[in-house]
Amino acid sequence: MDDLEILVRLNLSGMVGSSLLRRLLEHFDLKRIPRLSRRDLERVPGIGPLTSKAIVEAPDPGPEIALAARHRIEILPS
Repeated sequence: MDDLEILVRLNLSGMVGSSLLRRLLEHFDLKRIPRLSRRDLERVPGIGPLTSKAIVEAPDPGPEIALAARHRIEILPS
């Protein structure tokens, strides 16, 4: 999974905004985040059971990225 796919997937979780993303990146490398367990995620301040579940179960970002490409929408990571 490339960086954009990871960021879109986190966004699709519905629980990760810019502050939480910053905290995640203070604890983990971006490439590692998709492989983390709920327990690993819950070690980050501000991530509890609901948020960790949403992150772990976030949908595949492929369809969202493909839809943006079909409509010539560029996804800009923050």
